[in-house]
Amino acid sequence: MMRRSTANLRALLSVLLVTGFITGLTLPSIALSMARRVVRAAPQHASALDVIINEVAWAGTATSGADEWIELFNPGSTSIDLTNWQLISSDASPNIVFGNLLNVCTPDCTIPAGGYFLLERDGDDTISDVNANLIYSGELINTGEILTLFDDSSNPIDLANSDGGDWPAGGLSNQNSMERIAIVAENSAAWRSNDGCTKNGTAADLSSPIYGTPKQRNSQAFSSLDIVINEVAWAGTLASDDDEWIELYNSTSASINLGCGWTLVADEGGPDISLFGSIPGGGYFLLERLRQQVTDVPADQIYSGSLEDAGEVLRLRAPDGSVIDTANSDSGGWPAGSVPSTGSMERMDDDPTAAIGNPLPDAPLSWLTNVQPALSLNHYDAAHQKIQGTPKEVNWGFSVTHTPTPTPAGALSILINEVAWMGTLYSSNDEWIELYNPGATPINLLSWTLKSVTDTNTNIPLSGTIPAGGYFVIAANASVFDTDPVVNCVVPPAADLIPDLVYNLSLNNEGEVLRLIDPSNAIVDTANSDGGAWPAGVAAPTYATMERRGVQSDGFFAWSTYSHPANSSTPAPPPFPNPVVCDHGDDLIKGTPRQANWGLSVTQTPTFTATPPRTATPTRTPTKRPTATAYLSRLVLINEFLPRPGSDWNHDGLINVYDEFIEVINADSVDINLKGWQLDDVANSGSEPFVLPDKVLKPGQRAVYYGLQSNILLSDGGDTVRLIRSNGEVADLQDYKFARFPDVSECQYPEGPGYFGVWRQDCFPTPGTANKLTGDLPPIPEELGLVEPVCLLPDTLIEDFRLAECNGYGAEMWNTWYWDKYGWGPGKNVEENNSQWEAWVE
Repeated sequence: MMRRSTANLRALLSVLLVTGFITGLTLPSIALSMARRVVRAAPQHASALDVIINEVAWAGTATSGADEWIELFNPGSTSIDLTNWQLISSDASPNIVFGNLLNVCTPDCTIPAGGYFLLERDGDDTISDVNANLIYSGELINTGEILTLFDDSSNPIDLANSDGGDWPAGGLSNQNSMERIAIVAENSAAWRSNDGCTKNGTAADLSSPIYGTPKQRNSQAFSSLDIVINEVAWAGTLASDDDEWIELYNSTSASINLGCGWTLVADEGGPDISLFGSIPGGGYFLLERLRQQVTDVPADQIYSGSLEDAGEVLRLRAPDGSVIDTANSDSGGWPAGSVPSTGSMERMDDDPTAAIGNPLPDAPLSWLTNVQPALSLNHYDAAHQKIQGTPKEVNWGFSVTHTPTPTPAGALSILINEVAWMGTLYSSNDEWIELYNPGATPINLLSWTLKSVTDTNTNIPLSGTIPAGGYFVIAANASVFDTDPVVNCVVPPAADLIPDLVYNLSLNNEGEVLRLIDPSNAIVDTANSDGGAWPAGVAAPTYATMERRGVQSDGFFAWSTYSHPANSSTPAPPPFPNPVVCDHGDDLIKGTPRQANWGLSVTQTPTFTATPPRTATPTRTPTKRPTATAYLSRLVLINEFLPRPGSDWNHDGLINVYDEFIEVINADSVDINLKGWQLDDVANSGSEPFVLPDKVLKPGQRAVYYGLQSNILLSDGGDTVRLIRSNGEVADLQDYKFARFPDVSECQYPEGPGYFGVWRQDCFPTPGTANKLTGDLPPIPEELGLVEPVCLLPDTLIEDFRLAECNGYGAEMWNTWYWDKYGWGPGKNVEENNSQWEAWVE
């Protein structure tokens, strides 16, 4: 018994020794493994926008509205594994977990750097010729829902339609997809509808196109100067002055399809070119008139319509109607080109050494005439004579040293401050004009011009410097002002009475439009911009000048007539002067050359008379202008207005005159309450003034008032937009001639410090957002019901014509099917017809 116990103890001891030995060998590796597990960094999580929801086909395809698809895009430089990521809608359908049993990835869940990941609903035949990376189930609601992309740690990475309302883009009519425009934080402005031309793939029926770009770059939103009018041979060639040609240049790196609705149109109506074909990135597109006339360079398109030798404006428009570029936008003579030599008009480039050009914006100084030596000319016309130009080549002007276009000075940086269009009591020929610099720095006037729009004889090249807070006087002769002391005048130093510039002025007493233009060809200020009679000033017997009422935009109410009585016993308060200057006949000049305008010392209170509201389609009758009324400050400005809408800008589901809008902006540095302010059109006519509700505008904040709310309906034939303070003073005023095109607004652009942009007539409507020249139109309302079809005729048309053309009765009257097709209704030939034409009645 004792011997057996001893044996058992020995066996147990052997087991313990072996176990201890093995444990000693394994413990270090286990400890090391545990130590490694403790110090290993946590997996790196994705950041916002590392992957974006790039395209959403919520409307399906032409085959079925249920054939929805979604595309993700990786903008980064490394691939990302999407396993266990989640894409979920706000109603949890769809609810996609990448890589689980219901949502298997093909071939795996990796999205490559700079690559796409395509999700198709219910089957891989949604897009028949583009392979899906994942098949999912769950319907996207056509009225909109929120999509959220989470990473594998449930961190939100991106959103689509974050406000939860209607989808911001895409459409049911052609099943256009909703495309992301850039790698930017999600908001409604981050999306646009596929342009219907840039597309990829075929629907499940194997024939219908996909109006989207699955697994390809999204269709483009074009910007100004993406394509430029690069060279214009308006003078033709030596073979024939009819052999005109135009060259376009693509300043981007991507090819652009011009057949999607791009147009090149001249203001005079010809040429009017619908473009087709493509223009490569950094490449050219050559248009030749009537025939192939550049014999050794194939034309990309032949067109008809001649260019006026006297000059006209060319506009290049993108498919959405936005103006991408112009040539000769000031509408004068061509800024370059030559008839004798037929030298072309070439665009200048800001950096001619760059691989992709950087063309200068259209302005007179942005063009030059090709005058390169004949030996270096490379192409031939129809008579085999050398062409003085560079069709489909880098412009010769790129090699010429030139002065870049100056930075625009800014609207109202210098004012046309006083106009003595009537002359003086001594001589009606002694006309003079005063400019004023309201800024804190002097301005060099070299290359500035003061010109008359209505009289080409008044085109005054300026030079010299106008000091800060100082004046610059232009006079018909050097002796307009008397420099000799006389009894009747309190004369300042003689030097102050010598004009800064003598020019043979001859202003029309019936009125002219004056423009002050800076070296970049920007209009800095105007006088009498409506083109009628002078808004102020008197000829015989008093010869009183037309004075500006402070730093404000030109308009009828911006001017007053000098009315200080001579030798007044009640002088104006300082710093506003009494008459102190005499003319050459020692009579007092009724004006204030080189002094603060007398009218600034006078307080005038306008009166407003309520007028009946306008109907939706008014016919404007010209009315006599009221007596001039003053406004002094510009704390809140009119920033944009749309007089002729063609889209549903107020989002009420209708397209009509109530989509007109007026936008105001707080240009001050403090909050301003608009309660009691008013918007109105022309005074004492048209619409009834609209009293603004209680609303506080922060500095730089905008407020938009649609016609549906304000009942202010602006005439397509020209009108006035006025902003009136609560005390009755006019705070801002803008006149316009006519609204030629639908969905083209007038705005201050560019918006800059102080919000004094140059007023332009070719803006893209941007109610509530920064002004711009291009953009996407709001979607067409899906269901207009029995509402009147959209009528794009101007509201100035006689009402009977509009009724026949638009309001249901004649909405289809120009449908060619009715006019060109037989058999749509019962009819017969007219017998005994004496005309040379066959007559058919239906």
